[in-house]
Amino acid sequence: MTALGAAYAQRVNRQATSSQSVVQTPTVLPVKQDVSTEYSERVFMSSTASTTSRQHADVSTPELSRLSKQFHVKVKGTARFSCANLDTWLQRGNGFVPPALVWTKALQNDIHSVASEAGLSMNAATAIVTAASRGAISCNPGILMLQILRFTAELEPWVGHSRALQMVRTMPTLLNHAPENLRFNYEALAPAFGQDIMAMIVTKAPQVLVSSPFTVWSNLSAIMDLLRTDLAGAVVLMKRQPRLLVNSPAALRSRFYDLEVLFGLGPEELSRLIRQQPSLLSYFPVTLHSNMCMLAELLGLSLEQVAALAARQPSLVMLSGASVASKVQALAAVLGCGEDQVAGVVLRQPSILTLSSSSLSDKVQELSHLLHTHQEETAAVVCSQPALLTLSVSSLREKLEALRRVAALRPEWREQLSTAAPQTLASWLCFSAKRHQRFMEVSGGVPPSATVPSLPKLLRMPDHAYTAVLEGLGVGSGSKVKVLVS
Repeated sequence: MTALGAAYAQRVNRQATSSQSVVQTPTVLPVKQDVSTEYSERVFMSSTASTTSRQHADVSTPELSRLSKQFHVKVKGTARFSCANLDTWLQRGNGFVPPALVWTKALQNDIHSVASEAGLSMNAATAIVTAASRGAISCNPGILMLQILRFTAELEPWVGHSRALQMVRTMPTLLNHAPENLRFNYEALAPAFGQDIMAMIVTKAPQVLVSSPFTVWSNLSAIMDLLRTDLAGAVVLMKRQPRLLVNSPAALRSRFYDLEVLFGLGPEELSRLIRQQPSLLSYFPVTLHSNMCMLAELLGLSLEQVAALAARQPSLVMLSGASVASKVQALAAVLGCGEDQVAGVVLRQPSILTLSSSSLSDKVQELSHLLHTHQEETAAVVCSQPALLTLSVSSLREKLEALRRVAALRPEWREQLSTAAPQTLASWLCFSAKRHQRFMEVSGGVPPSATVPSLPKLLRMPDHAYTAVLEGLGVGSGSKVKVLVS
């Protein structure tokens, strides 16, 4: 922090010294020349004559030359630019004029074309147009072109070209800041977070670059204290939820205390819950409370029951009321049951409400096919074993195929599998792939005539009991192991 503070202070002193020596030059429009030449010169003069030095800084000769080449033909033609409106937006020095007075369809097309020429995607160019129409950034297409080029030139060596353009799309007002200051903030924070993680953080939350390194570090320290984690753990959490870095320590502490009351948890338990789902700290507690009330109403549960669900699946309370209602209806339709049964399923497996309607439908159909059951029977199986819906369709298929292959190795296992009821078979599929590997370990190291435990017993017995079984059969743990399920 000492080295960081010294570097930052030197930077501020240099900026203050240079700003005192700057003499503003009045804008003088040249005599009519070739349109492309006049375009380049006027844009250059408008950027240097602006009173907002952060937004309209001097442009180097290579950038100006590249700009002139890019627009040498395009400005002359009417296919992409309206020459009738060229003088209108070229002669406006800083571009900050009331949008209602100058915003036209032609100007909108010009700004969109400029953004596209700078390398922005269609969606990013649309975001630039929207921001300019609202007055959030300059309405001068020439100035916008220079700002985008300078921004990408400063940040591209650190985050890459595509990420730099994505940052402009996410937060167009970054163009209002001097790119060299944004680069300095990045360089100051990168050693603490690591180059790769820092690039991901600023891509997801460009607001971090606008804040001073001191502010970001102070916010990170508060997060470390609240969540009871070290720097490495906090960096991993910020990789998942980087917007927390722009929240003040006071706001973070206030929100943390409110969440303690909302969930009825102590500091240790809440810290562990937020480490599991750091997005919780980015929501207003009143929003989470409203979502919890809606969830309780839809499922017929109490707030205490919903809080218990949130402790197991914290992302549930981040779903809006409309989203929860649609998911409950979809689950009831897929299972063909009432809301009471849906509530029972959710209480046993809360993560089901985070699945999409199409995913639920696909999994239920695959279960019907694998278990050879009708819709009513499949619904009963899911209600008894809701963890089935947390497995992917491919995992369900691979587990059952592997189970059938290994059961064919021993007659008693084959009979147990063929006579198992659909609900029993479904419960076997819910066990992990590591438990299913036990079948191959036992069958591969034991003679066919030896007596071995049944399929369900092998799946359910704890590890220490399974180790004892292997020793009794004379089989070393892990011998002849084959991965049955990827």
